[in-house]
Amino acid sequence: MLRDEIDRQFNLVQPTYVITGGMFSMVLDSQKRIRDWDIYTNPARWTRQTLPRADARPATPIVDAAFDGNGHAQDIGEPEIHYDAQRGTICLCWGKWRAGMRWLQRSRSA
Repeated sequence: MLRDEIDRQFNLVQPTYVITGGMFSMVLDSQKRIRDWDIYTNPARWTRQTLPRADARPATPIVDAAFDGNGHAQDIGEPEIHYDAQRGTICLCWGKWRAGMRWLQRSRSA
């Protein structure tokens, strides 16, 4: 992109933002759009279960956090990890896991 080339030539550094949640980290760009994310975990610690079949609706995830002067949000803590091997689905859950939770599907247009 032209914007990236101009930033590179003039050594302009855009701020980035980081959200961590235990073993999960997400990097956001200067406009707080998801740029990258990582999961560092041990499958031996996952709760293996059949996850409920749920119709997911296409959506764009929105991340809302307060960031300090260095662009870091407060750690949101370790999630519960639920894994359905039959469907190949992993679910990270911050808060109490309950049946009937709302599922979102990554928007294909993004």
